[in-house]
Amino acid sequence: MRPKIHTTITYSVIATAIAIAAAISQGTAISAQQNESCTTTRPGPDWTCRNGGWYPPGYPIQESRAPERSLDGVWLVTITPRNCATGESIPAAAFESLYTFHNDGTMLVSFRNNVLTLERSAAHGIWRRDPGSDYSFKFVHLRRNVTTGAFAGKQEAQGTLVLSDSGDEFTTDGATRVFDTTGNPAGTSCSTSVGTRFQFEL
Repeated sequence: MRPKIHTTITYSVIATAIAIAAAISQGTAISAQQNESCTTTRPGPDWTCRNGGWYPPGYPIQESRAPERSLDGVWLVTITPRNCATGESIPAAAFESLYTFHNDGTMLVSFRNNVLTLERSAAHGIWRRDPGSDYSFKFVHLRRNVTTGAFAGKQEAQGTLVLSDSGDEFTTDGATRVFDTTGNPAGTSCSTSVGTRFQFEL
């Protein structure tokens, strides 16, 4: 009788082990499907995977990560002309503008016109992230004679931009070239600017 009892017990232990292994395997598969962003082993049975990390039971979970520090968005910008040769700024000639940086590397710029005889269109441009934390940008707008409505050439601007650590302010150093109606250079100017991110908070 003893060999039979021993065999029965052995089979029972093996069957139980197989059942436990199957349950663990199934649980692991479900866990892997539900937590594909986590690459490490679950620390405990009730831990939850979010955004690539494990959170213990009861820990407040944010469903999405905070946005990365970025230039994308709308900015209130004050542009201050400066002497290209000496670098001396001309505060009395400062004027306002709006910059919008899109995440596809394009941008839009709107200026307050400060010349009575000419009117300029909104500017369209491009921007990129340079090595380090600086950015480069370049944009162009068209000019027309206010009196006659005739095309008066175009104006291109380009420069470098430094985004603050907070991501809500920037400074730029740039230069502008004016082209006449035939595309020939007709003048150059330089400027610096300060931008502040436009936000919902008042």
